[in-house]
Amino acid sequence: MLYTLVLLLLLSTSLTLVSSFQCYFCEGGFTLNYIVTSDTVPSFSKCQLVNPAMCTITVIWNQNTNNSSITVDSINVLSANYTLTHIIMTSADMKAVNQRQMPQVSHSFGYVCLADKCNDEMSLKRILHSLVIEDKFAQELTPLLQIVSPFDPLTTACYEFNNSTEDCPSTNLSTCQRCHISIDKQPPPSQ
Repeated sequence: MLYTLVLLLLLSTSLTLVSSFQCYFCEGGFTLNYIVTSDTVPSFSKCQLVNPAMCTITVIWNQNTNNSSITVDSINVLSANYTLTHIIMTSADMKAVNQRQMPQVSHSFGYVCLADKCNDEMSLKRILHSLVIEDKFAQELTPLLQIVSPFDPLTTACYEFNNSTEDCPSTNLSTCQRCHISIDKQPPPSQ
């Protein structure tokens, strides 16, 4: 009986150790005055380890100012249908602020993982070493953009269309400050 109790206690403790993992959390993240690469990743030595449901890393490169921001964080709630252990999402964005200014271009990636310390400094270095983001936004889209000033949403013909499966609340077009286009293309879950 005592042997069974000790074995049950040992198994329950080892299951807890196996099912829990740690992630890095860097309060305030990193704001860098350079474009971060795999060779210039800052040290995570001042980051702390936490016990969440998922680990994350987000990097944003501002192409106009040649600076970067890194967020190393965690998520405490795991979605019931979340089955993948590692996801990398990339993005290239362009925003035209006004007609006289160059468009603001940024690249970014997000990494979500479900493994012990998977959002550490070495993981970020490996991702950056293998990641290539190319865009031609500024060259191809800038000539197509026409900034309407002063802006009147009723005469600029803003149009609202959403073909995603998520329901987004309708927008009151008379209160819009600008029209914008957002396109997200995601690979199938099997990729």
